[in-house]
Amino acid sequence: MTTFPLNLLYSLWCGGFLAACAGPRLSELTALSEPFGKLPQKPGPRSGRRSGQKRGGALALAAWPRLLVLPGLFALLSVLPAATYIAAQFPDWSLMYLIDPQRLPRLWPLAAGILTGVGVVGGFAAGVIWFERSGEVPLKLALGGLLLVYIGLVFLSWRAGRLSAVGSFTNFHAGGWLMQPLFSRLSWQLENRPFGLLYALIATNLCEAIALFLVARTLLTKSEFIFAAAPS
Repeated sequence: MTTFPLNLLYSLWCGGFLAACAGPRLSELTALSEPFGKLPQKPGPRSGRRSGQKRGGALALAAWPRLLVLPGLFALLSVLPAATYIAAQFPDWSLMYLIDPQRLPRLWPLAAGILTGVGVVGGFAAGVIWFERSGEVPLKLALGGLLLVYIGLVFLSWRAGRLSAVGSFTNFHAGGWLMQPLFSRLSWQLENRPFGLLYALIATNLCEAIALFLVARTLLTKSEFIFAAAPS
């Protein structure tokens, strides 16, 4: 979880990663088009498919509401608040000094958080569809490529000072004389903006990692939770 533009890629990767976790378990379940509230039966030993093998059928619409519950909760309770907080507290840095936040509506941080959360759900849906059509291996390769693109953009942005320096849009484009480095012992001692940003990044990303791990573990080992019978 970093800046708003990079967060969009991050959210898509998270959604695709969760889809990769859910995919192998979904391939063991049948009757995905059963009415909501009916637990699908486990297939026979020959009905499963190998990793990377295409499956002809597609998920029925009735399966999607249950399938999107965990990624939706992860996006709503973890990604959206974190992205909104960083955008609201550090608006210039969050926009990577590409746009002056003073020209944007007051509620733009909330919109940024919502778009980031929607990216998780969209990435998950796209990943599940990709898994269903092409298999597990192509999905993992796509996730690896997306991760490399994300790391490359982080590196280039850091070299350009759009991540490594903290200040205002005006100061950045005025030569950066009043910009403060993110990693600075003096900034940490004074507990000013760079210290607050670094603390926020550590705290939010730690919470994100824990939440992502718990959701991924649930999708890997507790997929019956997704298809559990709805209370009558």
